[in-house]
Amino acid sequence: MVAEGAFATGALDSYCTVQDVLALLSAYDVSDWGGQAALSDRISQLLDPTRRAVDTAAGRDFFYHEADEIALDGSGTRVLCLTEAGVYPPADLTGVTINGTALAANQWRYYPSANSLKLIPGASVQSFVAGVQNIVIALDWGYELPPGDIAIAQAKLVAAQLISELSAEAQAVQALSIGDYTVRYNMEGRYGGEIVRLLSSARETIHKYRAMQMASV
Repeated sequence: MVAEGAFATGALDSYCTVQDVLALLSAYDVSDWGGQAALSDRISQLLDPTRRAVDTAAGRDFFYHEADEIALDGSGTRVLCLTEAGVYPPADLTGVTINGTALAANQWRYYPSANSLKLIPGASVQSFVAGVQNIVIALDWGYELPPGDIAIAQAKLVAAQLISELSAEAQAVQALSIGDYTVRYNMEGRYGGEIVRLLSSARETIHKYRAMQMASV
């Protein structure tokens, strides 16, 4: 099942903050940056690309989507699981359209506990007709605040890049990528092992959210 329209800009530009990254960097000597102001500026530059990398790797974003419309592939059954389409967590579903025809509210029922949409017996259609992007649902959904572990995962991506730059490993041959974000390192370098640890931990956290079979747009 594929969802279209599952990404939004949201009210936030980043899941983590500059302070979150500084907390991770407190274990390292970052005096070569020339002061906290310069370091904070560099962190700020990395917040947007790392947030986008988290979204790409997770196949979804972690914003709140209000009055959203999402197109889904029809399943050919009477039930649609929205979690499998990356629409999670659930909030309030207000409209359903199948192949361009809007269904009356008494023809379908939304079950928040299962995050599933079901056609009731006697509805004008008996299934979410199989097709591509032929089911459109109107709803509010998503996270009012990003999950804490996702915020930390993003902060780890930023910290890994800063440590790479600090230890002059940014031009090394070895590299790890998360989404479209790549950090270079040298395992024999000053912080090679730390960089790998931070990136691997971030990747593991993000993967937990993909494990719900969330689909990329």
